[in-house]
Amino acid sequence: MPARRQDKRVRQCIKTLKAQIIKDPHCRLMFAVFEQAVRDYFLLPRGTDGGYWVRSAREYLCSDWVHLALSGVDVSYARRVFSEAGLLLPQKK
Repeated sequence: MPARRQDKRVRQCIKTLKAQIIKDPHCRLMFAVFEQAVRDYFLLPRGTDGGYWVRSAREYLCSDWVHLALSGVDVSYARRVFSEAGLLLPQKK
């Protein structure tokens, strides 16, 4: 998938999920943790500069997304949003 097209899909997924969060500063902070992991995994280059952050984001996205759940977004709904956008999330090994 071309990088620009993927970038647009990632941004749309984040926007869709952000609309679901509870309007509370704590929830917004929890969502920001999830959002940063998504951006790092999908948008950072896989080279040496972004390698650590991409690996860290991959580990987080293989977890149970507790920060997203704490922000008030249903995790299964979020996974479906990414799936329908054609974005493949990392799988546990």
